[in-house]
Amino acid sequence: MAIVVLGGGTVSYRTASGTISELSDSTSLRLLEGVRLYELLNEPWLIVSGGSPAGDESVPPETEPMVQELLDAGIPAERIRTDPLSGSTREQAVNLAGMIRELRAEPFLLVTSPIHMRRALASFRAEQLAPVPAASAQHALGHPVLSGGWLPHPAALDASQAALREALALGYYWLRGWLRSP
Repeated sequence: MAIVVLGGGTVSYRTASGTISELSDSTSLRLLEGVRLYELLNEPWLIVSGGSPAGDESVPPETEPMVQELLDAGIPAERIRTDPLSGSTREQAVNLAGMIRELRAEPFLLVTSPIHMRRALASFRAEQLAPVPAASAQHALGHPVLSGGWLPHPAALDASQAALREALALGYYWLRGWLRSP
């Protein structure tokens, strides 16, 4: 059994003296779900996937802070595997296929955000894998999009942008033949 947590990006701050990378909200929520599932199961593999931002190899791969968070949460290092090279959902599916088969970890739980789950599932199925969806929270508790109110909040624009990006990515993946339905 394995839990595969797909990275959702990092936020990097850079000056002449160095770079600090933090996990995005999306990646953090996915990791929290991965840790929750790990604690429910009998020592599964926990596989995290996410490379450096496109075109910026000076920033460490997303998997580095992801692994640190897992270790801080008490996940044993020997149960963690990484894919530090993938920069897209397609690359994650292709690059993880061999690792999942080598670990004999099928079916496996696929952790990503709800908005990303459809494309992620279809991408992994296109690689002849058997993912089981395990969606993370889309937003943290107390997030402005969840609190309602009469006036639109700037965070709602971020949510709309994410939905549009996912719709465009689904179309692109479909045109390229990188998806497989259940």
